[in-house]
Amino acid sequence: MIYILDYDVDIAFALKVWLQLNGFETKGFSTLEQLFQNLKIQHPDCILLDCRYGKQSLLPGICRTIRREFNYNGSTIITSTTAISDKDFQQCNADVFMAKPFEFDRMIDVIKEQVEDLGKRCAA
Repeated sequence: MIYILDYDVDIAFALKVWLQLNGFETKGFSTLEQLFQNLKIQHPDCILLDCRYGKQSLLPGICRTIRREFNYNGSTIITSTTAISDKDFQQCNADVFMAKPFEFDRMIDVIKEQVEDLGKRCAA
């Protein structure tokens, strides 16, 4: 399962369709609150989190909430049309940063790598 939270509804829709065509089950959210509510119920293999929801300085706090309050240990991929600082990325404890516009094929490869790594960590 892949959760998608993206500020741009067109990108979120395109990602959802592309991921589904490539064999992934997805859920898309339009608000951070919806994402949090769903994390209470189910943990996905991967979360695609648009940096814009974090307004840069709040992004590390959002990531900490996801990791700590929801005990999430899956993969987090941060996406953004602008660069984020190395400090913010490290504080997010995110697995990957992908700058927009990204190639959808590359996104699929990155998600597959992250899901495979998660499977290896869980099996160990």
